[in-house]
Amino acid sequence: MCELSKSGFAKMNSGITLRSLAAADLPAVARLERLCFSQPWTESALQSELENGCLFWGVVADRTARAGIKSAPAQVTDTCLAGYIGLKIAADEGYMGNLATAPDFRRRGIGSMLVSAVLEYAKKKRLAFVTLEARVSNAPARALYEKKGFTLMGIRPGFYSNPGDDAAIYTWKG
Repeated sequence: MCELSKSGFAKMNSGITLRSLAAADLPAVARLERLCFSQPWTESALQSELENGCLFWGVVADRTARAGIKSAPAQVTDTCLAGYIGLKIAADEGYMGNLATAPDFRRRGIGSMLVSAVLEYAKKKRLAFVTLEARVSNAPARALYEKKGFTLMGIRPGFYSNPGDDAAIYTWKG
């Protein structure tokens, strides 16, 4: 599916690259948040997370990957952010934050690639576990987490608002 390039980025044959995100990427992350979530994180909140040690990975699509996508943003650069994921670490525990994939890039393995990046990092850092919440109604996300080895630990009633939903709590143990 993907290979690790000498630069340390995972490259896919389809013009898609996985890489760490930095402060310069946060405007694109904030745009993706607004596109994907009813209560998106702001750029300043993302900046604060980054400054407080949150790690972000992104999947960047080049012109080849965007070919034929009518709604792909016209950009000055040759790339756009197709998806991202965040991970917070406390001691030997990881908390996976938002996972977002741009609508035009869904069902292309982007989410799977991002979750794999987090789990590979967790193994490398010998984290005891990684946990996350997902909307109970988000069947595609829940199926992905289960496929990646996460176990459903419980349900947190009324966790989400706008629209209201329960949270499914998942844990992966390395």
